[in-house]
Amino acid sequence: MRFANDRRHPGRRVIARRALAILGLIAFSETSSAAAEPVEKRFVAPQGCGMAHCDRDLSDAVRLPPPRGSAVARWHDLEAGGSQYGLGCSSNGSVAVCTFANSSDGPPNVKAYSIDGLQLWSSPLLGKSAAASAPIVDRSGGAIVADSASVVRYDARGAVLWTTATPGGTPISPNITDNGAVVLAAFNGPMSTYDLASGAALGILWLTDTLVVDGQSVPGFFDTLNTPAVSGNRVYVSTQFHRSVEGPPIPRGRLYAIDVARPDPAGPAQLTVAWYFEFVAPSGASPLLIPDGPRPVLYFDGDGSDPATPRPTFFAVRDHGSTYSVRWQAQLPGKVLAAAARDPRGGLWLWTGNSTKLLRLSLLTGAVRETLDVDALVNEPDLHMPTSPMSISMAGAAPVMILCAWTKTTTGSSYLIAIDLTPATLLWKIPLGSTPDSVAFGQYPILLGADAQSIVVFSTFGNGVWGIAAE
Repeated sequence: MRFANDRRHPGRRVIARRALAILGLIAFSETSSAAAEPVEKRFVAPQGCGMAHCDRDLSDAVRLPPPRGSAVARWHDLEAGGSQYGLGCSSNGSVAVCTFANSSDGPPNVKAYSIDGLQLWSSPLLGKSAAASAPIVDRSGGAIVADSASVVRYDARGAVLWTTATPGGTPISPNITDNGAVVLAAFNGPMSTYDLASGAALGILWLTDTLVVDGQSVPGFFDTLNTPAVSGNRVYVSTQFHRSVEGPPIPRGRLYAIDVARPDPAGPAQLTVAWYFEFVAPSGASPLLIPDGPRPVLYFDGDGSDPATPRPTFFAVRDHGSTYSVRWQAQLPGKVLAAAARDPRGGLWLWTGNSTKLLRLSLLTGAVRETLDVDALVNEPDLHMPTSPMSISMAGAAPVMILCAWTKTTTGSSYLIAIDLTPATLLWKIPLGSTPDSVAFGQYPILLGADAQSIVVFSTFGNGVWGIAAE
């Protein structure tokens, strides 16, 4: 079952345009103030999704209303393959672009969808490592996507605007600075930057250091498995030390604040470390950035601050420009496996491994303000736990959180669920299947239809892409 195509219902275009205008989502290029905006704000379309990479803060806040009513599957693209543990799909509110981890002889690893599930374009240029890097989707429906060999910009029809080789490593979702630098942070590679308009390589930064471990000097560098956050022309990335030679992991982590300067807009970029905060690695949560006065606060996890007594900890670190301060650090019942999501009413949400609980922490103290039991909300046989990032719809009367719940067994069921946060009740749930391939490990962008109806588009580990709406 598919939605009607706009070409058969031209009047719906008018309805959709009015709906977008009401929500404040008409492209900035149509306003007189567009030229005064930073290039990033003219490029990125923040309304459709809230993580990688529609929102540079990584807030997980989706600025479109969620489907309300009984959830139904409007379409399911079984032939797309899967994103495995990647974030999968991003959106600009009308187009979704997804990345996958398919083999070279499988389906393409980049694919764009309309709201009715029709393929708008696809690309065979990128390898399976593209799944580690969710796309940036621009206002027109074009995208920037990367894999371990190259970064590519596509237009709204899927034509290649530019492609540039990277210095290596697996990039973890691109981001964009105000001065028009596309930033890649990588696992087993450096930070690298590219010109938004031309794709020209602007500069790289290896976060090298030599640590003293048990009296021995160990050379290496810091890399990441997390998406970088951006404020203006400053990039924040949570990292772990990577030996230059073989050896056991060293649990040293750093949150880096890196400035990207472009003295000559047509010339190379200068990447400079402003400061770094050290903690015990690993970190499973990409840093959530929340503006708080002139300087932001970064919220992320680690294993505490003392390597002798590691314990799961969540940190709040304030940027003071050339240095930082620790606002608080809170011990957690387990390791954090997904980025925290900002609650528009205040606080942030997170979950820890092997727990059914969602925890809402205070931004001021880190204390637990609220607990939700996902298993009780799902109310199905077996124990269902949170297993994906959380996307929170901030449009409408009350915030709604969307995430996947799974029994974490080879034959266990998984559900996509929507939680109405104000009454703390289940809004809807829909079964995804009973195999690990059916589990959704990514984010949940929302598209708004011509009839002002919403649909959630997301990929699965290996069972294609879904479009979920409400009856």
